[in-house]
Amino acid sequence: MRVSSKQLACAFLLAVIGLTCLSETQATAASKKKILFFGDSLAVESFRYASAVLTANKKATVTNYSYAATSPCDWSKHSFSGTIHGAIIETVGANMSPCQKVDGKKVTSGTQAYWDMYERDLTNLLQKLPSTTVVWLTSPPVSRDDSNSGRQTTNKQKMFDLMQKIAAARPNTFALNAGAAVENPDGTFAASLPCMVGEICTDQPLLGFNLTRAKDGLHFCPLISVTKISVSLLQKCSGAYASGAWRFGQAQATPVAQYFGL
Repeated sequence: MRVSSKQLACAFLLAVIGLTCLSETQATAASKKKILFFGDSLAVESFRYASAVLTANKKATVTNYSYAATSPCDWSKHSFSGTIHGAIIETVGANMSPCQKVDGKKVTSGTQAYWDMYERDLTNLLQKLPSTTVVWLTSPPVSRDDSNSGRQTTNKQKMFDLMQKIAAARPNTFALNAGAAVENPDGTFAASLPCMVGEICTDQPLLGFNLTRAKDGLHFCPLISVTKISVSLLQKCSGAYASGAWRFGQAQATPVAQYFGL
């Protein structure tokens, strides 16, 4: 079959257009900021809202490493390669992972050994990331039990103090009290808060208010009423609006989006 010069010209033009589109797609992908997202069950709940902020203008990709009942030593088991522009890290201070040990032994939550372990494990995680990665250590909101404990310094405050200490020792690292977005102005536990501009208002428990914390006093999803959180329960909550998770996710991601111009 003879191919005319016109057909050859058309084929060449289509090839050029295809290559141009491919190169533009590759360039666009390469220009996107790569963000990693770490955390426990609270981050599992806030991820969809934080990710929506970071990817709203299609200038970033977000990889989720949040899993229920996990801790920094679990996340350090992953391998990270290539350029990583930013990382968001949340931890409420869970103490259930097999890797959470000091000298081969489990430690009691709240003790000095426990806080030393958390400093070690958070530092180890940061050391696995490139030194150029900008990191936001985001402390969660105070839990009901923690807020009502009568302690002069809550565990939430101690975690944020630790995050500030770690951030001061590493370049490109910030400690962010993101949990304050889901607390009363004085930093105490808030089961509900006035609806904010830009969020869904469910008028619960009062007109103009949203429930911001779960019945267990720790999580966000209004469907959660038990202390032990299962993967299936979190999956069920993925379809329910959670004002507390929305607020926390917004507080986690907005500074990152502003920093990178997303």
